[in-house]
Amino acid sequence: APERFEHDYLRVNHPVVVTDALTGWDLAGRWTPGYFLQEFGDQPAQVYNNYFDLQSMRPLGEFLEEYFGKDTIDATDLPYVRWYTQLRDVRFLWADKAFERFAGNWRPPYFLPTSDYVLPFSPGRVDPRHAHFPAKGLFISTKGGKHGLHADPRVSDAVLWQLLGDN
Repeated sequence: APERFEHDYLRVNHPVVVTDALTGWDLAGRWTPGYFLQEFGDQPAQVYNNYFDLQSMRPLGEFLEEYFGKDTIDATDLPYVRWYTQLRDVRFLWADKAFERFAGNWRPPYFLPTSDYVLPFSPGRVDPRHAHFPAKGLFISTKGGKHGLHADPRVSDAVLWQLLGDN
């Protein structure tokens, strides 16, 4: 329940792993490398290394074809794609159109509160699928990809979903 999540985890800044939050999502059909290649392969993507350094700009399809479905990958510097919705008015590659296209393919997890978020542009009840929601992002990493714990520039709370692969 949202009240328990807020009391036991959010307010006390305690990390938690929830294993049943994606019930009802079409994980086998819509959230796979093949689906992203077919539907978004031509979309520009920013490819970063595991030190948060931008490495290249290329179509998502090129990234997926190079790194997915391989048994061995050089694990010294695993790349990942990150797509964000527009945060501010700067020259940057935003993925707003991709987020609009897959907005109907997911829903917020049952344990998140439905109101009282402190977000610019989002007063009151918030539906991050359709409302302007700062820092909404999609990360696509290769086999073996990982990140260390860190604080983002806004030092905000985050909810991360792992959709495919081992945890």
